[in-house]
Amino acid sequence: RRVHGLTTESSTLKDDLVTEAKAYEESEKTFEVYNGLMHSIYEGMKSQTARLQAQFDEEKAIAQAIEDQKQIEKDAAEALKAAEEPNDNIEKEVCVVDSA
Repeated sequence: RRVHGLTTESSTLKDDLVTEAKAYEESEKTFEVYNGLMHSIYEGMKSQTARLQAQFDEEKAIAQAIEDQKQIEKDAAEALKAAEEPNDNIEKEVCVVDSA
């Protein structure tokens, strides 16, 4: 009887170990799937960040070009205004040249 009890106990222990090993194997597979999923999400976010950075840089360059254009127009308007205003210095020089 005692030998039979030990054999039954040993068999139960063996079954428990096999069950634990299978559960560990399944959890390892689940972890691998989870790890792969997390890596895919990370790569997707990295790619999205790069696209957003490129879009931001492009919009920043456009904004800078608009500011540059505004400055050019402002400078041109000031130059035109200066050209339209009579310049006493030029007229005096012309007069001096004419009187000579």
